[in-house]
Amino acid sequence: MIRVRLLQQQRSSLWLAGLTALIASLASVGCAVPGEQSGTRGASSSPSGEGERSYEAHFDAVETRPTSQLDLASLTVDDLMDVAEDEPVDAGLASAVMAYEAGFATRDDIRMTVQKLDELRDEVLRRRIVDLHYYDDLTPALRQRRDERNAKRLVEFIIERGFRFDETDPEGHDPRNLFLHTVLQRKQGYCVSLTKLAIALAQRVRVPVRAVRVPGHMFLRYDPHDDGTALDSAAVNFEMTAFGVSRPSTYYLNRYNVHSTALANGVYLQNLSVREMFSDVASNLGSLLYLKERPAEAIEWFERAVDYDGRNAQAYYNLGTAHARLEQRRDALQAFRKALEYDAGDYLSYCARGRLYIEAGDPTQGFDDLERAISLRPDEAHAYQLRGVLHAKREEYEKAEPDLLRALELDERDIGTVRNLVLLYLQTEQVEQALELREPLERLHDGDEGTGQLLNALRDAERRRAEAEANE
Repeated sequence: MIRVRLLQQQRSSLWLAGLTALIASLASVGCAVPGEQSGTRGASSSPSGEGERSYEAHFDAVETRPTSQLDLASLTVDDLMDVAEDEPVDAGLASAVMAYEAGFATRDDIRMTVQKLDELRDEVLRRRIVDLHYYDDLTPALRQRRDERNAKRLVEFIIERGFRFDETDPEGHDPRNLFLHTVLQRKQGYCVSLTKLAIALAQRVRVPVRAVRVPGHMFLRYDPHDDGTALDSAAVNFEMTAFGVSRPSTYYLNRYNVHSTALANGVYLQNLSVREMFSDVASNLGSLLYLKERPAEAIEWFERAVDYDGRNAQAYYNLGTAHARLEQRRDALQAFRKALEYDAGDYLSYCARGRLYIEAGDPTQGFDDLERAISLRPDEAHAYQLRGVLHAKREEYEKAEPDLLRALELDERDIGTVRNLVLLYLQTEQVEQALELREPLERLHDGDEGTGQLLNALRDAERRRAEAEANE
């Protein structure tokens, strides 16, 4: 979603000529550590459609055709998504077709995905992992007990088969961790793809589970009521990146700081249809393209993401970021407005929109947005750094310094803050203060040209100071 971790925001921005890159962030996909992940930027259920159907309607339709019967030459993701309400989207096939359309898979990969999922289905049935007997006379309580047991057993089966969170890719930058054909091959993925795997297999054995989103993360849920109630205490949640551990919905509400407006608007903690789940997949795919310096192509997938789920606040944020990258400010502002309409607690959208307003000549609105971001997350360095840089660009140095110092206090390992403070001190001829930052700048130096220029400027300043002292 990767949030993405569109990926994580680039805080190492400079306002030195030719090196400005202040919010090249997108919300993307990764999950930080198993059980405590932060990844995708995506949202939740749309006003109508598949999410309103019963479990029976949702799961009864995935009778997969032999791959030899699939018309792969003309099959598209939109074809799969634009199905009748009583024909659920095959999550496994849709994932493979999406990867193929985006150039990350071949037609053979599509066939392999369907075949491997069907092989897993056959193993589940052969070993009687789940109880598929549907008795007309089952009471609601007995039906709930059976379905919950089936959901737990299916999750245990997936974990037993070796599928794990890829700890080497916490930000979700590796395309292999997004698409099912490579997840099935490597048995590694992250929150979105492992949940998607569970959904694809559950569809094939009629186990009623749903995907659920929170900011930067996705998990699996069995909900006996399937009514979209965000905090239903009867729902059972499964962490696919943490060996299927179960946590209550209130944990996600607090752990991921779900804002009240996003909860009321159905953005987070709602049961998702497969179409809505693929809004996150499309958004994370766009994030991968954005990171490959292909923002125009990324926009196409972000637009699909908000088409699949019109309440996907994180996809709107990603869309705005890509438009901003192409200097399409009007479209970017519109996308950020939509993100904040659905989630008034979207910190990154306030940061991004604030920057755009200031650059467009509306500092009042811009700094109001940054103030709002800081009020939402007073212990986050990014908004302070951004506000400090924008003050400095306006030559408001007396306002820039305290913001940058506060950002450094909150995150002393952020090279972007250190660089901007060095620039500030050099431009205001506060050489001693600039030289005090030489050691952390050298320690954090990541090899980029801008940092090298600053280090050379500091060495020149130190040499001039030594020469001046020698001449006294």
